[in-house]
Amino acid sequence: MTVHEACLALAGNVPGYAVIDRIPEDTFSAKSGPLSGIPFAVKNNICIKDFRLTCGSKLLENYISPYTATAIKQLMDAGAIPVCTANLDEFGMGSTGEYSAFGIVENPAAPGFCTGGSSSGCAALVASGCVPLAMASDTGGSARLPAAHCGVLGLKPTYGAYSRFGLTAYASSLEQIGIISSDISLMRKAHRCLCTDKDPLDATHRGLPAHSASFHFANQKIAILTDGTDRLDSSVSAALLSAQETMKHLGASFCSCTFERGHLISPAYYVIACAEASANLARFTGLLTGSAHNDSEYTDWERLYSANRALLGKEVQKRIALGAYVLREGAYEKYYLRALQYRKMLTAWFERLFQDCALLLLPVSSTPAPGISEKHADSLFHYHEDQWTACANLAGLPAVSVPWGKDSLGRPVAIQLIAPAEHDEDLLDAAEKLLEARKK
Repeated sequence: MTVHEACLALAGNVPGYAVIDRIPEDTFSAKSGPLSGIPFAVKNNICIKDFRLTCGSKLLENYISPYTATAIKQLMDAGAIPVCTANLDEFGMGSTGEYSAFGIVENPAAPGFCTGGSSSGCAALVASGCVPLAMASDTGGSARLPAAHCGVLGLKPTYGAYSRFGLTAYASSLEQIGIISSDISLMRKAHRCLCTDKDPLDATHRGLPAHSASFHFANQKIAILTDGTDRLDSSVSAALLSAQETMKHLGASFCSCTFERGHLISPAYYVIACAEASANLARFTGLLTGSAHNDSEYTDWERLYSANRALLGKEVQKRIALGAYVLREGAYEKYYLRALQYRKMLTAWFERLFQDCALLLLPVSSTPAPGISEKHADSLFHYHEDQWTACANLAGLPAVSVPWGKDSLGRPVAIQLIAPAEHDEDLLDAAEKLLEARKK
């Protein structure tokens, strides 16, 4: 049995609906390179030519991508082999892995609990050992949160570090292709393959400058976020304290900080994200991407359009409606412009912070993975939780979630590190040194 065949066999044993499509072994020719022979999964909102691009939605259930995303080409040029596409919360909208039109993605690291989202399938496939690497996307924590809940690593790079060409964006100014992996050195190799010269197909892509310096905790000051510590689960608080002790042992010093008007992070994020989603998703009518309905049943395109849009899930419809509202006359100045102003304020706060500190340590979420459907009674719970991760997206900064043990129920617990823009290599160095020190 080949590695590819073994990965597909393992994929069939992952609980829930983690896989959308399997990619036959002979689809792409193997190449030599730094990732030679490494199997990887691809979130199903990233294009692979001749395979379905469903975005977890019934609206795109039968849509076939006509091209392959730049980031996927880069990994294949480095020798990596795609083995499957992974399920996700519909159009990347969701934090639990329960909002795909094709079924719930279950957590292999904590059965009965959520995987986190929206890159739920990627995290589940990596955590189960099916693949060591997955290409995900991160709009407000979509790679880091499921990685944390499943006990693996999740990286969101500096905005513009990777090409976004071929990514079906939920919110263009916030979303990045990211990496989920079970191995920090493999994550670093994949990261370096993706940080290339500017992609002419993506106006937001600038790549990253060459960086070979090694990060050391000795004589570095680490900022410790104290916002909302009273809301943290005891296991999350313990993980943060443990990580702080490890950093101290490695020679770091610390300072405490609080977000500037941190209570506005989630509202600002959702106003901007939903506004951009309402514009980005307007093109998905079923007319250009293939109708899910028989065209002959409808007398005009408006009725066909309405029938196809009705296939969108409630969460997607809710966010599109919110986005359309905040962009309308009267609400635009009251909500959208104020959200942009806060985004600028938060970015300036990070710039001041990183003049004195090398990294910011904070949680990925206030609790480990909740039970499936556990928090749905409080529809705002997951929106509030995004403040821990969405801050990095609003400011365009690199961030990584690092697994840090388990709680008394066996659920993975993680910590998060955020670094200054373009200091992605320092961030990965820091994560690697923490993991090495933790093993000793």
